[in-house]
Amino acid sequence: MFKKEDFYFLKSLIPRRLQIIIRRELIRRQIPHVKDVWPIDETAGKPPDGWQGWPDGKKFALVLTHDVETKAGLEKCNALMEIEEKLGFRSSFGFVARDYEVPQQ
Repeated sequence: MFKKEDFYFLKSLIPRRLQIIIRRELIRRQIPHVKDVWPIDETAGKPPDGWQGWPDGKKFALVLTHDVETKAGLEKCNALMEIEEKLGFRSSFGFVARDYEVPQQ
């Protein structure tokens, strides 16, 4: 059985540029199977029963997320947070902790 540890070990052997090329190819192969529901699934356009709407009459919500996959990306997080905060945004950051040291804050 293929374990998570095996995946991360093998991933560490593949250069980052090749990881991105492989990811793009996998996505290219998936597109024909999801083209009818991605990027927007029309069936998701109907509000749930009993839903009162967004607060203060807003029309939609926006969720910003960042996947931090490298140490270089980690080093840019604080600067990105400062930019977003000045613009009135706050994001969620997901860290790939096995690929680099994540400081405890």
